[in-house]
Amino acid sequence: MGDGQFEGDKDKILEGGGKILAGSKPNADTALKYIDQDCPLPFHAFGIIFGAIISGTYETSRDSVSSNTKQAAEITQKAADGLLAVARNFAGADEKSSVQKFPSSANSYQTPSGSLSSLSGFQTGAMGLGGLGGLAVTLQRLPMLPALNPRHYATLTALTSARAMAPTAIIATAIWLLTKPDDEALTKAVNAWAAAAGHLEKVSIDSDTKDTFKDEKSWSGTSKDAYDAWVAKFETAAKKLQQGAAKNQETLETVTQSILTMQLIAFGFAIASLAVIIAFYVASFLPVVGPAFKVLTQIQGLLLGAGTASLVVQTVTVAGAVMAGGSAVAIQGSYDWANLHVNPQGGEFIDTKQITWDEPSELPKG
Repeated sequence: MGDGQFEGDKDKILEGGGKILAGSKPNADTALKYIDQDCPLPFHAFGIIFGAIISGTYETSRDSVSSNTKQAAEITQKAADGLLAVARNFAGADEKSSVQKFPSSANSYQTPSGSLSSLSGFQTGAMGLGGLGGLAVTLQRLPMLPALNPRHYATLTALTSARAMAPTAIIATAIWLLTKPDDEALTKAVNAWAAAAGHLEKVSIDSDTKDTFKDEKSWSGTSKDAYDAWVAKFETAAKKLQQGAAKNQETLETVTQSILTMQLIAFGFAIASLAVIIAFYVASFLPVVGPAFKVLTQIQGLLLGAGTASLVVQTVTVAGAVMAGGSAVAIQGSYDWANLHVNPQGGEFIDTKQITWDEPSELPKG
């Protein structure tokens, strides 16, 4: 082809825009609902002590993934709009081998799904596809978290029993009360992250959409080159977004396992201490040596408090480090979306909206 000519199939370009809108958009929207509605955790979800250390970090991470997911939904909409604009341009230029200006008649070009100025047809299809995608994710085997509350109360029972004989054990009891988790909130958040990650895996320009433009006759030239470059950036950002959601799920599971380990150790320590306290308490009623065992009973209560405090502090430190590491991964893709635009002035993905076909620099090369 000579200068001033172009290659493009309006129907193929229109089909590609519809596939993006029907595939990525509803999955991004659904993921966003999970992240915003089910992933937020109350301050005390891991226990008040843990909340003071990791709640803010978790919320920062969740908010970052939420913001990026919202941008992903918006950019897929804009990408579809951009491709529809390209289709309009080709529709209005079909009858000419060289186009000097964009004809206004292209604005009213009709497709079986309605006017190109309206996306209602694609939106209806997208809703249907999104519903199937939601069902598929729901049917996936969701992660199973260990129940923390039963173990918490088992340890609390042992500590309360110890306190009845050794009042100094009240320190251990008070500390342990501040570690009470919220199983329901944790399970809900972890399952929501799993579901969100599943939907975000589908936020991509899939092979079916790419195959729509596989034949050069369907679309070629500078606008197609710009679109391909944009897709590469989009795929990178989308992959990091999916990894961020998956990392938040993994982080919550890891922190939960750390607390479970703490509970198991605390229960064993509490039972062992309780056995010693019972022995000392019984011996405190013996003549002669009774007063000494009374003192030993209280000392053992203090040791129980010190041991419990040490275990909790160590677990909080580990959980804080895990949460910080997970958050760093989850928010690392924040800046990728800032470079993803559709036809900004002088930016990426050019030649999609308000294309000036009579500018030689923007004419596809044959």
